[in-house]
Amino acid sequence: MQADSPNFTFRQTAGEAVTARPSLLSFQCPYYINQDSWDDTEAFYDDEMQGEKELFEEMEARSDESCIPSARAAWHLQQTFVVYFLQWMPLMEVDDFVEHCQAAQSADYSADDLDNCVTMLAYAIAELAEDKDGTSGHLGHADAHPGIAFFRRGCDVLDRISPQHKRDVAVLQCRLLRAFYCELAIQPLLAWDHTSEIARDCMHILSSGSLQRMVPQARDVFLRVYWICSVLFHALEAILKNAPHRTATIP
Repeated sequence: MQADSPNFTFRQTAGEAVTARPSLLSFQCPYYINQDSWDDTEAFYDDEMQGEKELFEEMEARSDESCIPSARAAWHLQQTFVVYFLQWMPLMEVDDFVEHCQAAQSADYSADDLDNCVTMLAYAIAELAEDKDGTSGHLGHADAHPGIAFFRRGCDVLDRISPQHKRDVAVLQCRLLRAFYCELAIQPLLAWDHTSEIARDCMHILSSGSLQRMVPQARDVFLRVYWICSVLFHALEAILKNAPHRTATIP
């Protein structure tokens, strides 16, 4: 597995240099093709910003809630995460994930450490992946965003980690899990914010000698983070097409 070129630039075909690639947001159809053009950029960003506000409000509403699933529910969430996420996005080995969960369970999910952070974010993704169609989740609530209580707890732990450790591979894993929850919860702007920050830090690591100084196990974990981040980065970029759509005059 190689990671020689930390290139996160948007791929463009020769045809796209002349005619823009269509996206969910906008497309200017060439004059010689009898087809509609569209520009829903403004409405899209208005809706997404409102969606972010509603997500944060839902997180605040769960701020005092205990996130302690039963042993049976925890086992089910772990199985769901492995089947619906890790098999597609192998961010970590299954045995490593199980160790995180066991450590978090042994502390009754109360520790503010990386084991609990990984576990809470994984449970959030698992509950979201199950798509219970409005039925109660494993904590007994029917939330607009399934797994939001687990997600809120995982984010709380992640936010308490010192910034000096933000490029540690275990922290990068947690940050990427947070980005994937946002992406799966159909919050592309939040997912883009988190993913672009991870991509930037991956580029910094690859530009330094950090990768060569890592032990083999840590290097393998980092390369998993790098490539999975790249997949998510380009998927979101293709949706959002983040080149400026509007101009603003200098005051």
